[in-house]
Amino acid sequence: MPGTYKLFDHPDAYFYETYGSNYPYGLRMDSLDGGYDKKSTFSVEQTPADIMLMWDGGSTATLAGKVRRNNYSNDVWDVSYTLTGVTSFADPNDGWYATGGAGTLSMGSTVVTLTGKQDMTTGYAFVFANDGHRCNNEPFPCASNAIVGRGWMEGSGANDWIFIAEKKPGDGGGGDGEIPEPGTLALFGLGLVGLRQLRRRRDGTV
Repeated sequence: MPGTYKLFDHPDAYFYETYGSNYPYGLRMDSLDGGYDKKSTFSVEQTPADIMLMWDGGSTATLAGKVRRNNYSNDVWDVSYTLTGVTSFADPNDGWYATGGAGTLSMGSTVVTLTGKQDMTTGYAFVFANDGHRCNNEPFPCASNAIVGRGWMEGSGANDWIFIAEKKPGDGGGGDGEIPEPGTLALFGLGLVGLRQLRRRRDGTV
């Protein structure tokens, strides 16, 4: 599953206020605000948030871009987080896991250090898999085979990633469910016609 992926808030991850507003998120940082409320959550897709996950098949992967804080001023923060010890599952098409992570979450002069935290059972600090994690009965883009990224970080309370990932169209990292462009299909078809004509000429047929 190498490639570049755009991130979206997970439909099952949101802060619910008593008067009925939901604040979806893809990143939660309780340690930033001393507890869990909407200000401790960040959207990875609400404008102007824009964050990508990039993996070239090696031992590291990177999450980088902008996230929008779910507070009254909708602050925009920069995030850069490198995952280490990346290892594919037994079937590489199922995804991969990482055993460490390090980076920063920043806005202006405020810089928060991000450090991966291993799950006590699995030893994973991050998982990226097409298993539809927490997608039961949730709306699109959730599905049983949706690619879900989730990971844990040090700090008080819950500090974690939980998002849906979709591969960028035209990315060269592999097939992974991409649909060829119409122009690509047309060129492929012309190539087959040319090969057929060449074969007929060699065989003395028209």
